[in-house]
Amino acid sequence: VDLTLDEVRIDDFDALVIPGGQINPDLLRKEEKAIDVVKTFLSSSKTVAAVCHGPWLLIEAGGVKGRKATSYDSIKTDMINAGAAWYYPDPKDAAAQITDRIAFWRGVTVTAS
Repeated sequence: VDLTLDEVRIDDFDALVIPGGQINPDLLRKEEKAIDVVKTFLSSSKTVAAVCHGPWLLIEAGGVKGRKATSYDSIKTDMINAGAAWYYPDPKDAAAQITDRIAFWRGVTVTAS
């Protein structure tokens, strides 16, 4: 997407996917406009997905409280402190949890054989 946060119109999108990695979610969660976009999606009927450290934005937007969720291990305490029912998924299952239109991914490790 090549829009500024001011240009984002929720009606133009079917879902919001918050990318993982450590630095991008950490920087974005300090941007009020980014949090406003997340809050708008959370209050809509659209799907929201957060990968790895992406739930930091959901935390800032008040979107994890009372939800069963997973994340990258290093933000587990942040998730719990924000009211999420954090859990570690069984490795034989998909490393994702979908709760009321919100999808949480821990992250994926790929190894070459």
